[in-house]
Amino acid sequence: MKTKQFAAFLFFAAAMTAFVACDKDDDDETDITADKVAGSYSITYSLATTKYFSNMYTDESGNSVVLTQVGDTTVSVAFTSSTWGTFAINAGVSVENGVYIISGEGSVEMVAHGETKSYDATVEGTFADGAFTSLVFTAPSVMGGTAITVYNTTVNAAYSVAGEYNGTLSAKIESMGLDCGSVDNQTITITAAEDGTIGVAIPAFTYAKMGTTIPAATLNGIAVAAAEDGSYTIGETEFSETVTVDGAEKTYSGTMSGTISANKKATIVYELKYGKMPMAITFTFETSAE
Repeated sequence: MKTKQFAAFLFFAAAMTAFVACDKDDDDETDITADKVAGSYSITYSLATTKYFSNMYTDESGNSVVLTQVGDTTVSVAFTSSTWGTFAINAGVSVENGVYIISGEGSVEMVAHGETKSYDATVEGTFADGAFTSLVFTAPSVMGGTAITVYNTTVNAAYSVAGEYNGTLSAKIESMGLDCGSVDNQTITITAAEDGTIGVAIPAFTYAKMGTTIPAATLNGIAVAAAEDGSYTIGETEFSETVTVDGAEKTYSGTMSGTISANKKATIVYELKYGKMPMAITFTFETSAE
């Protein structure tokens, strides 16, 4: 009987030793996590959203986010943006299903009106396979709350071409052989959508001989792609939008295409029908020569 009890005791002791060893191994994998994310991470661009605007694009080429291990589960996070200033944050590191998560608080030094000021800041991010999958810096007291998301992927073409373009807008009714004239100092504004397309805000155009004004509108869902030479192509895209004029809804329908050079010289062509007009008007917009 004693022999059986002693054997049972040995079995129990061995089992407990194995359990503790396994538990220790698990601890080794989870207790020291900071070294898994420490390093310098190159970034390409950032998008900032505040109370006053959304997805403001900044070219961050040449900048990096640097994570330095300061403890088993803590890192210091350093990031200097060409637009938003210098972030210095201490963050904790945890792991879940093989994904490393950082979260912490610190400050950002920003220059405003020629004076450098410090604001509270935070960072949230995830890392996997030696790269960050998302990384968001926030400054809650700046412009009603500022969130800056940084990316290390190829720049979305839509964000690259977003902005205002000034130039000459001309119009023709090709089917009738009519030259409707041209107007200088016109502005077309391009905005980026999260799905990679662009919205193109076109100005109003008046054809005096026919006493007709085509009102301003924003044409959405326009395709754009980057070329190897640094230029961009607006692929021929069909659009259909509704505008309200004097309380009545009017329909814009047609196609748009064009090119934007690496130095932001644009040629944009849109052929559209307005309301019930039977013929299409072809508009050509070209940025002014410098």
